[in-house]
Amino acid sequence: FAPLSPDGFAVPEEAATAPQPERAAPSDVEKEQKAAADLAAAAAKVQAAAEARAKAIALADEVKRKEEEEKRAKEEAKRAAEEAEKRAKEEEEAARLRAEEEAMERELAEIAAAQAQALAEIEARQNADQAELEAKAQAKADKNAAAAAERAAAAQAQAEADAAIAAAEADALSVPGSSTASDASAPPAAPSEVPVDLTANATEEDIAARTHRLGANVTSIGCAFGVWAPHAEKMTLLIYGGAPDPLRGYDASAPLPVPARYDMYRDPNNNANWRMEVQQVGAGWRYAFEVTMPGGHTFTRRDPWARETDFDSDVCFVVDPAQFRWSKFDRPKHDELVMYQCHVGTFTGRGDPELGTSPGTFVALTRKLDHIKNLGFNCLQLLPHTEFGGAWGYNPRLMHAVHGPYGDSLEFAELVDAAHKRGIAVMVDVALHHGAANGNSLWEFDGWSQDGDGGIYFERAGDTGWGQ
Repeated sequence: FAPLSPDGFAVPEEAATAPQPERAAPSDVEKEQKAAADLAAAAAKVQAAAEARAKAIALADEVKRKEEEEKRAKEEAKRAAEEAEKRAKEEEEAARLRAEEEAMERELAEIAAAQAQALAEIEARQNADQAELEAKAQAKADKNAAAAAERAAAAQAQAEADAAIAAAEADALSVPGSSTASDASAPPAAPSEVPVDLTANATEEDIAARTHRLGANVTSIGCAFGVWAPHAEKMTLLIYGGAPDPLRGYDASAPLPVPARYDMYRDPNNNANWRMEVQQVGAGWRYAFEVTMPGGHTFTRRDPWARETDFDSDVCFVVDPAQFRWSKFDRPKHDELVMYQCHVGTFTGRGDPELGTSPGTFVALTRKLDHIKNLGFNCLQLLPHTEFGGAWGYNPRLMHAVHGPYGDSLEFAELVDAAHKRGIAVMVDVALHHGAANGNSLWEFDGWSQDGDGGIYFERAGDTGWGQ
């Protein structure tokens, strides 16, 4: 292709190489016009830019205003929602408090009703127990009165027989060659043979009481006594007075009456045991044993098998377990027992003005059984309740007698029976060792000891912190 000229036309090759004429320079007018046009264009651009900037600023202000309005609207909506939520929570809390107050009022009313019902049941149960005790006491009084009448007649007959025997002995002493008064004062030899047939017309219980059991065991005709005293030369049964008053019992302040004396015989089946049965003697009678050592020295001893004693003397009381009628009771299973351990002497008497006994007693504990039941326990485990020295029961004086300061054997039986009526089993802690050092009738019981070791109930025993 041919080259183009400055005006845009094709230039022949020969023309292109030919010398070109010089163009004329623009005039000053043209320059001014061009400069004015450029200035006008620049001004227009500046104006357009200013207008665009103004529009942008206005648009930004509008956007900012709308954002602020939207923000204020959101904040107001949030505050309104928070206020509404707060009011709702306050109303809900107020409703909850009112509901709790109403529920508490209902619960208090139910508790008051339950307490009133429980108190009524306790009062009814106590009244029933009291009525039962009074009925038992009356029945016992009637029985004792009848027995007392029979025993009085027997005592009268015995007195008449004793008087006849004394008169006969006096007549015999007046005969020349008869025994002297000094011979009469010597202790008679213990019978070596059984005085009567112990099995004739006897029940199995009577035979067991007469030939096997130790202690005081009521029989169909009286009471059979047995005691282990292998080293005694002689054993004498002492019976103090007659039957107790059916209503008042014995007068503890009265002097002890002169005892009736019964020589005991050695058990033909066990030479270490001594026995004697006395007719008409029954529950409540007082007794003790007199030990005669080789050489004639004598002293009194308690019955090691006694169920009840006078705490401050050697006197024991005959107890007939058959007199007590137990209520039916089914003990809870072992894995269902919830046990409450209790020390009778300190469980009551503090904080219980109506039961203010010191030490605590079986009767006071009986009145607290409902408290133990309401705590959810179904088993009462007693610390030692048999007679002891000290405070806690772990230095026993006797193994079978109830602790006198706590009460008597009947009151203990009534405690156990009352617990059974409430579905509460009773377990007892039994201490069979380290006997009390003081007031212990078992020490050198039959007079024998070796190296001061305490005799037959303590032989080869060692000392402990509780006793020997």
